[in-house]
Amino acid sequence: MKKELKMSDECESGGCLCGTVKYEFDKSNLISSHHCHCVDCQKSTGSGKATILMLPTQAIVMKGELKFHTTPTASGRNM
Repeated sequence: MKKELKMSDECESGGCLCGTVKYEFDKSNLISSHHCHCVDCQKSTGSGKATILMLPTQAIVMKGELKFHTTPTASGRNM
């Protein structure tokens, strides 16, 4: 995406550890947030939980090339 958000107190930014992917979003557009404590989320984050944020597509700016990995979960669904 090539749009820019105006950074303010309402904006958050971050990215992956290697720095290839960066993101920025406006907190005022947050629809929902929660923590998942399932074993799959614990494995994928290396912690006791995964933080999940739901935002409208137009409220987040992503920079860098995303890569995806799919793995089956205990329920048989893909994550």
